[in-house]
Amino acid sequence: MFNSCSSLTTVIFPNSLTSIGEGAFTSCNAITEIQLPECFTVIPDKLFMNCLGLETVHISSQATKIGKQSFDGCKALVNLNLPESIDTIGDIAFRNCSNLIVLPLPQNLTYLGQSSLSGILTIDEVEFPENVEVLQPYVFQNCTNLKKVTGLGRFEDVPNYLFAGCTTLDSIDFEPKLKTIGANAFNKCTSLPSFDFGDKLISIGSSALAYDTNFTDVVLSPVLTSLGTSNFYYHDSVMVWSTMEQPLNLTSRYALCTKSGTAYANVTVLNGTKAAYEEANIWKDCTLRELEINGMDVVEDEETHVTANSATLVLNPQLTYAQEENVPATFQKYNSKHAMASVSKFVVEYFETDDNSKKGRETSTVDAAIDENGILTANIDGLKSTTAYTYRVKALDENDNVIYTSSDNSFTTDGVTAIKSLVIDDSVVDIQYYNTLGVQNATPMKGVNIIVVTYDDGSVKTFKHVF
Repeated sequence: MFNSCSSLTTVIFPNSLTSIGEGAFTSCNAITEIQLPECFTVIPDKLFMNCLGLETVHISSQATKIGKQSFDGCKALVNLNLPESIDTIGDIAFRNCSNLIVLPLPQNLTYLGQSSLSGILTIDEVEFPENVEVLQPYVFQNCTNLKKVTGLGRFEDVPNYLFAGCTTLDSIDFEPKLKTIGANAFNKCTSLPSFDFGDKLISIGSSALAYDTNFTDVVLSPVLTSLGTSNFYYHDSVMVWSTMEQPLNLTSRYALCTKSGTAYANVTVLNGTKAAYEEANIWKDCTLRELEINGMDVVEDEETHVTANSATLVLNPQLTYAQEENVPATFQKYNSKHAMASVSKFVVEYFETDDNSKKGRETSTVDAAIDENGILTANIDGLKSTTAYTYRVKALDENDNVIYTSSDNSFTTDGVTAIKSLVIDDSVVDIQYYNTLGVQNATPMKGVNIIVVTYDDGSVKTFKHVF
């Protein structure tokens, strides 16, 4: 309609206008400001594409859609309101609007198109709208001042070029449940630190991490089926952590190169798998290593429960390593599981903490059961009330030889005594029953009961009984 009308400076729309044709004002470079009528709810595709002089646009507060390429290439555009009513920003809508001051994205947004914000240099922080269900490619490509993006935790797939060229990006909140990372997704994100992909990642596209010099640790998941080329270009200090028991079949040397095919990545593999990697194509050219294990730690789970004369320890065993810091959590999880596969059984050794003399110290041992998730449970009975105990966990092979020993941990029993000392007579004025979670009941409950007895002299005693 008015395509390339280079002398057109002013456009006044009638209030009754509800629609206009696609590309109506494309390349009208003399227009500097536009006031769209209030009833104009859909901005057509390419409406102001390449209007190089356009600086300000007033959008209707009732607008619902910004069409494809509607402001593509409007390099002088600075001011544009995005009302909350907008649910769609089309593909390439604001590409290369380098000076656009982007207000917070509308929270009603359900679609943010590919390349829609690429090349905007004024964006520094984005809160991703919660109603957008799928990430589109190229959205933030070359937003070189973008530093932080939140609201990404629900996404499992990172599309091609999503953050490519975002050189100052240093904070994103993806959760460790990613399934795919597309080609060039984080290419040249030189400020981005390492983050945990999780253990469900199936595919990493070519150059997804290329030139990301601050991304020092890359964990390959146990279900990875595809690793593209050039991911580690110019990662001189990168450490690749492979949780795959068998090396992925690679055909291109560029899959693990750090410099144009002349140098290869450092790769840490699961304990006991190095020999397989040394025979595998491409992997064998890398510097391969296994971690030196020097022991085991156990972390108490919230299900651990200690009473007056018994303890149920629920423990998560993790290997410890010699001269190693900051082993990625996903690698630690799978390496512990893999290296402990040779363990025949676990035992818990415990003793009274105050009995510091090793000579003559009474040490007891109970077996610990391990479930499919690697959680250990040990039940200890016959403990003294109000007593501190020290315990350690030992992993044994089939000949009862100790393979790993944990550092010392501790627990303290409470002051509850057995029901056998409870005498009910006229001096008792109140009895209350509690379960082990602290829930009160008027009568005894099935299972362990904590019984609180109040006497007429004001004294209170606590007992334990199993009904």
